[in-house]
Formats: sequence, C-alpha cells, structure tokens
Amino acid sequence: MHVCTIIAKNYVAAARVLAESFHAHNPGGTCSVLVIDGHVDAAAEPFEVVTIPQLGIERFERMAALYTVLELATAVKPWLLRHLLAQNGTERVVYLDPDIQVFDSLQEVDELLREHHLVINPHLTEPMPRDSLRPSETDILIAGAYNLGFVGLAAGRETDEMLDWWSERLESDCVVAPERGLFVDQRWMDFAPGLVPDLFVLRDPGYNVAYWNLPTRRVRREGERYTANGSPLRFFHFSGYDPERPEELSRHQNRVRLSQEPALREICDAYRDALFAHGHAEASQWPYAYDRLANDFPMDKIARGVYRRALSAGQLRRGLFDARGSREFVAYLTAPADAGGDAGVNRYLHELWRSRPDLRDAFPNLDGPDGARYASWAAVSGRVEVPIAAQLLAGHADGLAGSAAGVNVVGYFKAVLGVGEHARQLVSALESQDIPVAPINLLAARARQDADGPKEQPPRYPVNLVCVNADVFADFANDVGADFFDGRHTIGYWAWEVNKLPERLVAAFDYVDEVWVGSRHTAEALMPASPVPVFRLPQPLSLPDVEPPSREQLELPDGRLFLFSFDYNSVFDRKNPLAVIAAFRRAFAPGGGASLVVKCISSEYHPQEHERLLEASSEHPDVHILDRYLSSAERDGLVAACDCYVSLHRAEGFGYTLAEAMWLRKPVIATGYSGNLDYMTPANSYLVDYQLVAVDEGRDPYPPDAEWAEPNIEGAAAAMREVFDRPEEARARGERAGQDIRRTHSPQAAGRVMAQRLQRIAAGYPLSRRTRLPSSFDVDRISSRVEAGPSRRARSRLGGPQRAARKAVLRLMKPYTAHQQMIDRELVRSMGTVDQKLSALLSTLGDARSKLDVLGAHVAAADDRLDDLSGQVDELRTEQREASRFLASFGLADQPPERAALALEDYPEAPERPWTPEWVEAHRAYVSRALDDPALLMRFKRAQPLPPGFGVGYDERVIEFPWTLTRDLSGRLLDAGSTLNHPHVLMRVRPRVDELHIVTLSPEDKAYPFLDVSYLFEDLRSLPVADSTYDCAVSISTLEHVGMDTTHFGLARESAADPDAELAGALHELRRVLKPGGALYITVPFGVEEDFGWMRQFSAEGLKRLVAAFGPATEVSETFYRYEPSGWQQCEAAEAAASRYRDHIADPEPAADRAVAARAVACVQLRK
Repeated sequence: MHVCTIIAKNYVAAARVLAESFHAHNPGGTCSVLVIDGHVDAAAEPFEVVTIPQLGIERFERMAALYTVLELATAVKPWLLRHLLAQNGTERVVYLDPDIQVFDSLQEVDELLREHHLVINPHLTEPMPRDSLRPSETDILIAGAYNLGFVGLAAGRETDEMLDWWSERLESDCVVAPERGLFVDQRWMDFAPGLVPDLFVLRDPGYNVAYWNLPTRRVRREGERYTANGSPLRFFHFSGYDPERPEELSRHQNRVRLSQEPALREICDAYRDALFAHGHAEASQWPYAYDRLANDFPMDKIARGVYRRALSAGQLRRGLFDARGSREFVAYLTAPADAGGDAGVNRYLHELWRSRPDLRDAFPNLDGPDGARYASWAAVSGRVEVPIAAQLLAGHADGLAGSAAGVNVVGYFKAVLGVGEHARQLVSALESQDIPVAPINLLAARARQDADGPKEQPPRYPVNLVCVNADVFADFANDVGADFFDGRHTIGYWAWEVNKLPERLVAAFDYVDEVWVGSRHTAEALMPASPVPVFRLPQPLSLPDVEPPSREQLELPDGRLFLFSFDYNSVFDRKNPLAVIAAFRRAFAPGGGASLVVKCISSEYHPQEHERLLEASSEHPDVHILDRYLSSAERDGLVAACDCYVSLHRAEGFGYTLAEAMWLRKPVIATGYSGNLDYMTPANSYLVDYQLVAVDEGRDPYPPDAEWAEPNIEGAAAAMREVFDRPEEARARGERAGQDIRRTHSPQAAGRVMAQRLQRIAAGYPLSRRTRLPSSFDVDRISSRVEAGPSRRARSRLGGPQRAARKAVLRLMKPYTAHQQMIDRELVRSMGTVDQKLSALLSTLGDARSKLDVLGAHVAAADDRLDDLSGQVDELRTEQREASRFLASFGLADQPPERAALALEDYPEAPERPWTPEWVEAHRAYVSRALDDPALLMRFKRAQPLPPGFGVGYDERVIEFPWTLTRDLSGRLLDAGSTLNHPHVLMRVRPRVDELHIVTLSPEDKAYPFLDVSYLFEDLRSLPVADSTYDCAVSISTLEHVGMDTTHFGLARESAADPDAELAGALHELRRVLKPGGALYITVPFGVEEDFGWMRQFSAEGLKRLVAAFGPATEVSETFYRYEPSGWQQCEAAEAAASRYRDHIADPEPAADRAVAARAVACVQLRK
C-alpha cells in the first residue's frame, strides 16, 4: 500500500509522526512526502522524499507567488498523485494530510481501490447540532462536501482525466475565497460524483475523525485500541490542533471540550508528545521559502492578490523570486493605483482596500477626499495593524536605500565589548538597506581588540553616526577635531541605563544634531535633558547559527544549566550578579540537578567586587564562575548550551546578552524593567517583579537621585523553578522569543527604520548647520612688535661712508619716527579695545550659533510635524463638509451641533424583548441620548439620584457608559475588554483622549482604525505593554469574565482552576501599565455572590478582594446602582447587596421585572 502527503519543510515533524504511525499499522507499505519549499535529508527520514522538480510543474514558480502556503500545498496535490501513479508497479495511492495519525490498518481502503477509481470521505454523515457553535453546517458547505485530507486513487483512464481536469483548475484557482465559492482543492471535488462514475464514498465513522464530525462520533478507548461510534479508529485528523495550546482540540471549533472527552484528551496529548519528540519545536520555526522575495520583501496575501491581477492584465511576465523579479515587483506594487493614485494610494494599498469591506465603507471615494485620508490611515494605523511593509509606504521600490548619500559610522569595531558589538551591528543594518558606510575605528581602553570588525575607511559621507556614549563624547570630539563635524549632520548613538541623565553629561549634546537610542527607556531618560531631537530606533541584532558544545567541552556538569554574563566595567551593582546567585540558591538545593554559570570579564580592574562574587558563589557547589574572555564563537556556544538565561539587572539600556539569548531561542528570566521591555513580554520570557529604588551614592556614572529596579528574589527563584519543572513550556517560550526578536530587531528590520530616518535627514533640511567662527587678531603679538622698534639693520655693502650717511638721515627723521611710534602705540591700544569687543561679539555669536543649531533641529522636527498637521487640517476641512454622510455611515442621527439638554423624563422604556434588532437599535439611541444630555451626566458625575423610570428594560450599559464618560478620561486611554467599541460611544470618547487602545482576546466584528483606535488582541493577564504606559484605563463589565469559561463568546477557553488568581493577575497587569497617578475605572455586576461558569457576580466581600488585588491605591471611590421595576437608580452598597444576576444565557425569556442582565452594578475608581 502506498500513501503520500505534502508539507512545507516546517511541517516535517508532523510528516514523521504520520509516516511512523502508518508503518506501525501497515507493515510493508510505503510513504512518500512532497516537500514544496526546500530540502530534507531523505536518508534520515521514515519516508521517501519527493521534490517539486520531479513533478514537472511548468508554472510552479508562478503558483508559489500566487498562493499562500496552504493554497500551494493543496494546489500541487494532483501533480503528486499523477507522479506516483506513473511509477512502475504503483496501481493505487492514498493521500493523507500531514496532520493525521494512523491508529489501525488501512487495508480496507486499498481493497476498495481495487474496485473503484476514486475513494473520498464526506465531512458529515449525520446532521450537525444547530447550537450556534462552530463549525456549523454552513461552514461545512463553504469548505466543501468532501474533506480532501483523505483521498484514494486507482490508476486508469477515468483517474487520468479527472487529474488533468483537477490540475488545470488548481493551477490558478486553488484559493481560500469563500465569497467566490472556492476553498482550495476541496470545493472542486464537489464535482467528483458527476465526473467519476466509478466512485466510492467512504462513510465508516472510524476514518478521518476530526473536529467537524466529532459532535456525532463518540471516541472511546477499548483495551489497547480506540473506537469511534464502536468502529475501530483508523486515523485521526488533527486539523487546527496547536501543540502549543494543548487544552484546545482545534482553533477552528468551539464545540468539543477536551476536558469532557478523556479519550480525545489522551489522543491529543500523545500526539503533542510525538510532535515534540520528532522535532516540532525546532522545525516549526523554519521560515517558509516563498513568504519572502529575494530582496526580503514579505509576500503577504495582499501582495499575492496584486500579482494575480497583474498576471491577468499581462503586466508582469517574469518570476518574482530572483533579484531582478523581486525589484520589479516591489516597483509595481508601489506604483500609483488607478484609484487614489494622486493622493498617495499605490497598487498594494488599493488591493488592501478592495479586500476589506470596513476600509471600503470608511474610505468610499479614493479619487475624492477619501484618498488622502486612506493613505494617512495606512501610514499611521495600517502599518501596524495589517502590518504594511515600510517599502510600501515609502513610495518607491528599493526601500529607502540611497535616500542619503552614505554614513560615516564611528565605533569601537575591534573591541570585545557590548558597545563594540553595537557598532558592528549598526553597520550590518545599514548595509542591509544598501546604504554606503565608511567605518571609523576607535580604540577602547581596558578591552581586547581582536573582534572581527569592518575594514576602516576615511570619512567621506555627509552624515556621521557616532557610537560613542555621552560621557566620553567631548574627548572624542577633541581628538577628531572640528573638521570631522564641519558640513556634516552628526548623530550620536548613545546608550544610557538609568532614568535620569546627570548634569555633567548634558554638554555632550553640543556636538550632535540629533541622538539615536536603542530603547524607549533610554529615550525617556534623555529627552527631558536634550536640546536636540531624540529618536528611538530598534537596536539591530543577529547571531550565526550555533551548534552548542557538549558539557564536557565546557567542563560543566550535566543537568539544567542557567547562565548569566556581565562585564565588571559595566557597573557591578547595575548588573547585579549577586541577585542571580541568591535566586539560584533559593530555587535549588545543592545537587538538585541544576547549575548556574556566571561568566564575567574585566575582574582584574575591580578586585573588590570580584571578591564579593567569589564569596557568594562559594556558598553553593553548583554555582560556577567563568572569569575569562571568550571568542565570539565560544561565547555564542556557551549561550546555545544553556537551558535558560537569567538577568536580574537593576537597569539596562538595551540588554544585549538578554537579546542574544532570545535570538538563540533560549528562555530568558529578567527583571521586568528598563530597555529589555522593548522586546520582552510575558508571552516570550519570564519577567520578574521589582520595586523602584534610589540609585544612591557610589554608583558612578549614575546620579544618586536617579532610580533603578530592585528585583524580587523570590519571584526570580520561582521563575527558575518553573523553567526547571516545565522544560517543554520553557522551550516553547524560548522559541516564541526567537521568533519575536528576529521579527523586530533583525538587521533588515532595524535597517529599514534607520533608512527612513536618514531619508528624512537628507530631504528635510541642510545636513549641517555647524561652521567655524573666525578668530580675533593677536593684539599681544602686535604690541610687542611695536615696542621692539625697527628690526636690526642689515650689514652695509659700502662700509663706513654708507653708515655715516644713514646716521645723518635717521637723525633728521627722528621727530617723525617718534611721532609715528606714538601713533602706533595708540593704534595698538585701540586695537586692544576692538579685540575685546570682537571677542565678546564672537562669544555672543557662538552662543547664538549653538542656539541656532538647537533651533534648527527643532525646526526640522517641527517640519515633519507640520507636514502631518497640514494634512490633518485638510482632512478636517473635508470631513466637516461631509460630516452628515460620515455620521450616517455609523447609523447616527444627523443633529445640529448645539441643542438644549433633554428633559430628564425624555427616556422611554425599552422594547419588550431584549436582544432583538428593535431592542438593539433602541438601546443605541437611548445610550446616545444619555451621553448627549448634560443634566443627566451631571447626576452621574455627582452620584445624584437618577430620574424616575430611567433605563426600564435596558441592561447595565445605560449606567456604565454615562458613568464612564463622566470620569477624568484624558491622555492615553486603555479599554480593557473592548466594551467601548461601539461607534455611538467611540464618537463621544475618542475626541477626549490623545490615544485610545482597545485590548480584547480576538478581533471584533467591527473595528474603527480610521478613528485612530488601536486594537491589541491579547489577554489582560499578560499584556505586552511597557510599565507606566497609560494615563487611565477602563474595564466595563469585563473582569467578571476573567478566568471563566469563554466558550459562549466563541473562544474555546475553559474555566481556570483558580479564577480569583487569574483575576488578581489581570488587575496586577492593569496597575502595572498605568502611569503613577493614573486611574482605573471598573464596573462589575454586584449583589449576591454567584458563579455561572461563564461569569461571576461580586458580593461586598468579593469587591473588597478585587480592590485589594489592584494593590496600594491613592484613591478608591465606589458608586452603586440598582435595577428595580421602575428603572435604574443610584443606591448604597447595602441596598444592592441582595441583588441577583439574571442569567440570560441559561434563560433567554424576558424577566417579570424586565431586568436584562445585572440587577446591580458597582462602579469603582482606583488611582495608582
């Protein structure tokens, strides 16, 4: 029997599991695997490897450009089946998707193929439940009647004709396009019963068991085998299963819960273990070859759509995956579109607009005023949301390379130091964008000079990029002289670690036109002191692939290895190695199976600190000190050999060693503070809590009144234990870390941002405003010359007679020469006065020039802002003219801008039945009316009684929205839970705040990015946001769902073991991201404490626990509202304590008192 499958190389672990399970139950069978995007070593695999060239697909490269990986892997299926059937002796072949595991013999299929040319399997053999869960029968209709994860073919004329027909269609129409009635290869097979008369539909419930048919198939373990509806389980299809999320059966469904199906859970857990045992952690990170062009341009679905249209129009003919084809395609993408081209809309942006109904609704007229608005949205919001590659927003094909003539990069290129690596990586980043570079090497004291750096060149470009920190920049400037700066724009690339810059370093700004830094933390420290612009750019990073050395080579014991590296010259107390040792000692007893290596250099210059380190390490036999320089290969090998990197720093400007460990896909434990938060999140690393403390005296070069972090040793020890006890989870987090940092900090990613800034420098203003001032004349030298009189006379050639004649003449001239000398002295005195005035004038002019430098830099930065503002003014004028149409698109009434406050009685009761379209529309109008009523809002603001009959038949939103809008909303606002995401609410909130960020678990049905609302699809319990980011946050009717079962909301997440702990984690995160003094506004259902599975109601005690979980608060205020048959009313806590929540999920029928959901709500204000 012969089976086959198709993979991209990053799916090889699944193919291994499939092949081995097939061979285990079908001895003597063969398994072939087609790898569509690279090479795997067939000799090391349990299957035969088939390559694309063997199939003879004439237009394969075009298909690779047209299709996503899913589409391409399914499109080549008929070519693979034809190839295998053409081999000598192969009469029958069965295709299985790679995410299948075989559990029993498939001989029955082989026997069926002796009698039929085609064997297929339907998605459904019984009706599906109509329970509003996924998938529905409609979903299956869209996907196709038959699942093509399994198909069997027998050789013959009918089969050949069917494969010819199928391959012709799949060459260009194997797409995921349900709106066109297409779903890869499957929908085409709906024609199979008509095209292949000799067809067999396999209905046995033991075949192709998967999420779509499990609602009607009961999987059980019976002895040593599994059954489905009593039939032997032949193979299980793990479609949509993610081994990184083992609690979920499939991302495509929310109906079946593994916690309620022990046999399924057992099958999935075993499959997960098999995947990891066969290399899933490594292979899943391998990039797909056809996701990027030769110039590293990302081929997303939008770019593929443009390519499809270009092919149809005959506008592109050559392949895309060589250098020339890549260059030409990016040029084609960035050319002006037919619609909106004059406003900056290129072909890529136009295809994006065509593909998204929300964008078409928001910007309907690209040739009119919407074109510029849409281009602005793409540049501001779209570039992050989609995301959109920088080249596509720059407006020309070759990225931003060449926008500046070149850069002189100054740095310690030969030094074995972090600052030296910093400079070397900057050169790599610039060269990745084809920007010419002239490296200029400096010698670093107290450092080895044998690093592999670029060849030095003389400075010849108009921009200087100087990787010399502020504390030694003046010395550097004096060494190189004024000529280095004259006529050039100078950028200082500086590192700084604590949150305040000492006054003595401010003078370094005098030498630069702007400053670049590698983290937000450093930028926030420098900006208050800087008279020139400060720009944060991603610090470039790259490491070669490293083969970890053996423990024997490292002279280290076996077991789990934790690592920390530092340089004594980088301030011992800041690097904080003693905390790492203390945490390790707390986490592991001697001989507990773990070791800690502390690798250090420069101890010879810091003997006292080194003695402290040795003393601390001597108290635990598993702590090892490695005190010597390593080559770059040895250093990288040491990181590759460790199981976890640990840094309990007090502050980092960027954190090179942490980032390098993440690049090598190592889990990292680190203080959750300072520059490392630019790339570390709770999802990709282990962040340790801390307290801010004063730096204090004796920590030069840092000012004693600055602050840094004191990491929590207990928390760090707990993180070490977690890594030790759960190695698979730690490895998965390390894999995520490697993926994240390569995406954001690779030389290409950082280089693109640098190129953008260099383009602005070249285009925005003169490269340098620094010219030398003239010096004054030397009055002292002139005065001494006058006092000395005439110079010594020359020897006379005529002897005595000539000397006598000269004396006579001089005697006659003496009155005149005396008078002349008096005049000369007076001139010298006058020149002295002039010189003093000129020196004062030159000093004043020098100060003015310095101020002009600063002003010029600010003007240059202001130019950029003015460009944006002028565009915004034009947009506002256009939007003002089209306000009625814009508001109507949201379903909002077109009302005059000024109107009298509504009467308090002007609030009608709700329609009888909640959640109907009529009720929803009435609810929208009711809330809009309330939010526009100043008299009503004043009652919410002052916690006064509400008008009688307010909110009869409406849910708690009629209370929560007005209460929230009467809070102090300003600055940067976080909506934790996406409750504000309604147009009639957003239109009233968004103008009050500078930025609005909405966090929700999954995308909403509607989004409003064109209102400058940013969306973050993350969990509140683990926000990838830096500390102290938001001025305020709101969480409206959200916290009651944290840690609860979210299946009702279409998310397959079951209740946590300890929901209160999950809630505390969410509140801790919300507090963390608030700025000091920032406020969190919460509303939750209040009354009798109840747990409905999908949400909970808080009692007075539960509310106290919630407030306590937030942590110390400078202000706590609580307001309560209760629902009665006569409507909502403000009340005391005791009056609402007996309120019971109406579970509208369990009982959708209207309640007698017309309550919709909560019958009481607590509105809480907490200030950090």
